[in-house]
Amino acid sequence: MDSEKKNIDIQKFLESVPDNYSIIDQQIDVSTQIEYFELARKVENKSKSQDVFNEVVKLYDDRISLNDKKIILINLAAIGDVDSFRTIESFNKSVSNELKDWAALALQESKVLLENSLLDEQRVIISTGLGGKENLLRYFVVLIKIDESEFEDYQKKIISDELDFVIEQKKGQLEEISFEENFCKGVLLLPLKLELKDFFQKLIRECNQYGGFLKPNFLLTNVKALTNSEIKNFILKST
Repeated sequence: MDSEKKNIDIQKFLESVPDNYSIIDQQIDVSTQIEYFELARKVENKSKSQDVFNEVVKLYDDRISLNDKKIILINLAAIGDVDSFRTIESFNKSVSNELKDWAALALQESKVLLENSLLDEQRVIISTGLGGKENLLRYFVVLIKIDESEFEDYQKKIISDELDFVIEQKKGQLEEISFEENFCKGVLLLPLKLELKDFFQKLIRECNQYGGFLKPNFLLTNVKALTNSEIKNFILKST
């Protein structure tokens, strides 16, 4: 599947998301998310049993295996009531690094199930590697210079100003921007159902009115922040 087809598929998915959704704020590795939801489908559901709460003490016991603790958190999240939510919330305050992301996923699932029961509506969880904030998804974008020279100061200012302007128009947020040799990296928050391809193509066109210094293609992901080495490999393959 080529990148153009992927962009279309992603956009179709985002447009199909219902209005009632919950975005996971934290930046959690995608492999951890997949492991969580796959294990949640496999484990025995004890959500109607007091046994789940009886096992909570094991979360704080160093002798209990990591996998057993993961299952306890999954079963707690599946209950979806106030007590289970508060229990997971309390555990999150003292959780070790090795369970931090797992506990965050459990807390988000518990929260959504609780809200569904209280509000009598079905909300969906949207989770990406880079997370999000409220109704915004976090993206990592790379804009590429048309040649291999470093950006001039005025070009940096144009990109920064244009990014600020177009993101503010869409009620998003620019969290980070930096310039590395012949490419610009940015971390930004954008509305879930924004037409991403049109948004960034328009941004590049606006910047190129002042000298045509950016390539029309760009790199965009919500999975993780890429290293400079990964970005350079992408640029090399795209030339």
